[in-house]
Amino acid sequence: EIDNANRALLSIASMCGCPQVTIPVQQAGGGKPPLSVSIVGAPSDDLLLLDLAALVETKLGEKESRGPNMATTASLAESAKERGNAAFAQAKYEEAVEHYTEALNVDAKLLSAWNNRAMCNLKLGNFAGTEEDCTAALALDSRNVKALLRRGTAYAFQQSFDKALTDFQAVLSLEPNNKAALVEIKRMRAMAAIEQSQ
Repeated sequence: EIDNANRALLSIASMCGCPQVTIPVQQAGGGKPPLSVSIVGAPSDDLLLLDLAALVETKLGEKESRGPNMATTASLAESAKERGNAAFAQAKYEEAVEHYTEALNVDAKLLSAWNNRAMCNLKLGNFAGTEEDCTAALALDSRNVKALLRRGTAYAFQQSFDKALTDFQAVLSLEPNNKAALVEIKRMRAMAAIEQSQ
């Protein structure tokens, strides 16, 4: 009966998006079933949960502290990203930046978090931050149209019209009918011409 109650609790926690960590205590063998300890945290307490899990693991006598497995890491990063998306939807851009940063601290290869944080930085007028985030996104996927468009926009706001033009042209090489890139290329050429005439 206790096993069923535990399974029900873990299932409910999963459906609610609560972070979970399971720590193996005893391997199966010798007729004994495997034994483990599961810890469930509140949706916003991912890092606290990891700290608690590390402490419990140490107390249980594990000789080597193991970090969260790949699935746990991905889940924590996705959870932080989703909180960022919710904040962005409410135009809480600074809060969204914090959540996307949390996601990237857990998983620096989460492309969508780089793109989303870049958009927040763009909305906040942090063009250098937008440029950095887009460059990181492009290091993961050099054909990422969102990152090229956002970095091009950041360059334009910083009056680096040649760099902006290069990014917008790269977008057109990937998507020849991209309307935003077509408009921006015309605008960058006009801005560059004005700059050269002065």
